[in-house]
Amino acid sequence: MNPDELKRLLESSRPESPLPPGTRDATVRYRFDLREGGGWILKLDQGRLAVEAGEGGADGVVVCDQADVPKLLSGEMNLLTAWARGDIEVRGESGVLKLLHTYLRHAKGAERKKRAA
Repeated sequence: MNPDELKRLLESSRPESPLPPGTRDATVRYRFDLREGGGWILKLDQGRLAVEAGEGGADGVVVCDQADVPKLLSGEMNLLTAWARGDIEVRGESGVLKLLHTYLRHAKGAERKKRAA
């Protein structure tokens, strides 16, 4: 998955319903490290999740296979369930990762509404 495909996926899975205040007001950086090598920085900023150029520090890290990224970001794969099963690794404060989980849960709800329409 290249950065343009990732951007399109993020645009298509943006939550339509209001996010909870903690998620809506947060500014957090997540680094997705791919087991195959490489990765991306995603920034949750004021209720929007976007690809950010560069590398470096992050508030939370998700280590996964490249094939897992679209599943996680579309809500097909639940972040917490995948972590509990050992499918992905997460590093960082639990509250920071919970913000991403909350965002992705709301994005999945928006995607379901689109398919039902």
